[in-house]
Amino acid sequence: MLVLDNGDKLRGDASAATVVDFTLHGLASGTTLSQLADGQLAISEGDLYASPGDQTVVTTITLTNTDTSDRTINLYLQPSAGTSRRLIPKDLSLAAGYTLTCTGDYIQVLNTTGNVLTSGNVGAASTVSGPSGPSGPTGADSTVSGPSGPTGADSTVSGPTGPSGPSGPSGPTGADSTVSGPTGLSGPSGPTGADSTVSGPTGLSGPSGPSGPSGPTGADSTVSGPTGPSGPSGPTGPIDISGTPVANDYSQFTDADTVRGREYAEVLADIFSVAMPENTSIQLDPALSADTKWTGITEDGTAGTTGLVYGYCYYLASTGKWELAKADVVGTSINKVGMCVGAAATDATGKLLLYGKIRADDEFPAFTVGAPVFISAATVGLLTSTAPTGTTDFVVRIVGQADTADVVFFKPDNAYATLV
Repeated sequence: MLVLDNGDKLRGDASAATVVDFTLHGLASGTTLSQLADGQLAISEGDLYASPGDQTVVTTITLTNTDTSDRTINLYLQPSAGTSRRLIPKDLSLAAGYTLTCTGDYIQVLNTTGNVLTSGNVGAASTVSGPSGPSGPTGADSTVSGPSGPTGADSTVSGPTGPSGPSGPSGPTGADSTVSGPTGLSGPSGPTGADSTVSGPTGLSGPSGPSGPSGPTGADSTVSGPTGPSGPSGPTGPIDISGTPVANDYSQFTDADTVRGREYAEVLADIFSVAMPENTSIQLDPALSADTKWTGITEDGTAGTTGLVYGYCYYLASTGKWELAKADVVGTSINKVGMCVGAAATDATGKLLLYGKIRADDEFPAFTVGAPVFISAATVGLLTSTAPTGTTDFVVRIVGQADTADVVFFKPDNAYATLV
């Protein structure tokens, strides 16, 4: 937020006149948020709002490019009788149809569909370059061959002699001789050998004789034989389908052979219509793994004048919309509260955590583990480990405890104390 003294001015300009709308919201007097000014930026630096007194609080400056082209914009704070100083980077480019919100603490840009493109605290320009992005994928092989290079000069050095090749196959065998040699002389006959001492092989068996007559039939057995194995089971009969189930329905047996389809809402109604069994629980995630992770009970809600930003605390206003909570005003801290876990632009639908765990590394300070967490009276929408210690209308309300330095178990207490 921005605090203006008497005579301080908010000024601005755009690269084209009457195409960038502006609205200012804050506290000009009293404790009620209201619209302080609205209009369109001129092409040269001009007044948007002049503070009528000391301690005027500007909570939100909203700029919307209504043109069909991108436009550059500038915002300045000019102290009374002083020099204009910039609130946003010089000649900041705002795309056609985009909206920029500035609170003095951070800048948020929404695209034409209401999604948050960038949101963060306004700080000094970084002097450290970010890491290089990953290399892109290798392109496909070229389908065009480059030109061949010129033929080199003949070598003047002989290469080594290669190894000897394998032996060739043998030639075919020559034809048989057609001339017979002379027959040799016959030798003398040898002596007669002794009788053999080895018996010759047994002769073949003769054919079998005819079968004898059958004997008389024996008496009936008095012992039962073993029971044979059971035959296979017959096929299961058909199952009846009740009604007209559709895709993604759950099945429910209404009797032994009839099934009907049940919608998801009907299944939930069946589950929650009975008592939870003993020794069962609804278990939250014991350790949130990374920034922007959460678990618990939520509800959808409509974003108020500043939209909904992840990790910020909001209260349900009398308009039915969710506005940023702050503990220095009773009306913005004792109502129903929730933590944003689904961002949304003004008047769009977001998601609020009513009970559960939330991790927000950038939005949360370094909490003390196990200690109570309060709605901040210093910074709108944030939580703190320090109880507010202001004066009139400051509210001390515990909304949870710290599980880790950047994880809160959010369970707002209905009790609170008002400092007077």
